[in-house]
Amino acid sequence: MEINPSEDHLFVWVVVRSTAQPIVILGYVFDSPPAKYLLVLAIVAVMALAAKNMARGNVGRQWMAIRDMDVAAEVIGMGRRALDKAAAYAAERVVFGRPIGMNQSIQHPLAECWAELFAAELMTLHAAELYDAGQPCGAQANAAKLLAADAGFHAADRAVRTHGGMGYAADYHVERYFREMVATQLAPVSREMILCFIAERELGLPKSY
Repeated sequence: MEINPSEDHLFVWVVVRSTAQPIVILGYVFDSPPAKYLLVLAIVAVMALAAKNMARGNVGRQWMAIRDMDVAAEVIGMGRRALDKAAAYAAERVVFGRPIGMNQSIQHPLAECWAELFAAELMTLHAAELYDAGQPCGAQANAAKLLAADAGFHAADRAVRTHGGMGYAADYHVERYFREMVATQLAPVSREMILCFIAERELGLPKSY
C-alpha cells in the first residue's frame, strides 16, 4: 500500500481468510462459522506523519506513542461508561428503604474512580500536546496508558461490585466492560514493561531485562 503524505486519515477494511482454530477468551468464542473470515478494521489516522518520520528513522517510536495514547483514550471512555452505569444503578437501587448510593461505602470508591479517570485523561492530553509540539513523549504516552488501564479497570471492577450479583448479568453490560478491561492490563504493552521503560528512561535506573 502506498502512503500518501497529503492524506490526514486513511480507513482500511481488511478481510483475512482465517484457518486457525477458534479462540475462547473469557467465555467468548472468536470464530465466525462457516466461512471463518476475520474482518479487521484498521484505522490509520497518522499515515502522513508516519511517512514523514520514516525518513528520520523514528517512525517506530512515534507509532508506539500514538498507540499508547489511543488505547488510553479508549480505556478512559470505557471506564467512564462503566462508572456512569454504576452511579445510575446506585441511585436507583433501593435497599432497606434507601438508595445504596446514599452509603459512603458505595460513594467513595466511585468518587475515587472519577478522580483516577480524570487524572489519566490529563496525562493523555499532556502526552498528545508534547507529540503535537514535536517533543519526546514516549514516557508520557506510556504513563497515560498505565494510568488509564488501571483507572479503567478499577472503574469496571467497582461497577460490577456496585451491581452486586446483577453485575454478572449481561443486561447491565458492566460484566462486558470488566471483561474488556482485563485485556488493557496486558496489551498492547503490559504495565510491567511500562514501569521498566519509565524507570530506565526517566529515573536513570539500569535496564532490568
